[in-house]
Amino acid sequence: EDEIFSEWELSVGLPPDNPTYLSIASDLAKTLPKKRSSVKTKLKDRKRLKDVLRLPSNEEVGMSSVGKLRTIGGVKTIHHVLEMGRWKLPVTEFRPAGKSNGAPRLVLSDNGRARSASVVRGALNDGRRVFAVDLFAFGEQVIADGAYHYLFMECVAAGGDRPLGICTAQLLALVNKLCAYTGARSFDIVAQGLSTSLIALCAAALQPSGIETMYLSVPDTLRRLMDWSVDYAQNPVVFCFGLLEQFDIQDLVLLSNPVEILMDGRGPMR
Repeated sequence: EDEIFSEWELSVGLPPDNPTYLSIASDLAKTLPKKRSSVKTKLKDRKRLKDVLRLPSNEEVGMSSVGKLRTIGGVKTIHHVLEMGRWKLPVTEFRPAGKSNGAPRLVLSDNGRARSASVVRGALNDGRRVFAVDLFAFGEQVIADGAYHYLFMECVAAGGDRPLGICTAQLLALVNKLCAYTGARSFDIVAQGLSTSLIALCAAALQPSGIETMYLSVPDTLRRLMDWSVDYAQNPVVFCFGLLEQFDIQDLVLLSNPVEILMDGRGPMR
């Protein structure tokens, strides 16, 4: 009997400061990015950003209307489909009653355009023409009700693409097409959520022209993804391999000049 020990007596445990994958990543990220962007090097910096995002290029882009124009409560609504290479994006256009005022507004949401009603309504009340879109990996683009969504994103990345790069290229193509479609020189972008906000910021960093103002929800640094233990399964798009090694939020904001960027939901400053 003296040789029999309880489970608690046999439990060795781990040191309180035992490293984890998260703590190791956080320590390594303290010195990142390795190279900062600047006004003098912005052309080279944008080339680096394209490489990190594996930005799709030379894709044929087209846009067509689907269904008929409907008028409900004075608001005219029509659906469009943007085709960029092998990808298609559903876009819903809302035209306010009366004459439009100001730059048209493009609405993105991590939860899909179907849940952007309040933002769309607010823009319409301001007399803005509004376009709500589901980029790749959001809204209607999510398969199996999201049950295997992050695994699908992993497969895309394993194949050599980057979901963040695909979404960024789609947004840039959409802005260019909508400017031609509406005759507007630039658009305002409202991004609801961490993922779509980072997509919009990457798009503006690569091509500021065509974007006037952006309303985003991004932290002060990408290191917050580790500080806050952001769940990959819920936000797979923001985890772009190699991005923080080359760029942080500050760099993307610099490259986005002269786009006006209004941010909320900023993380704590160190």
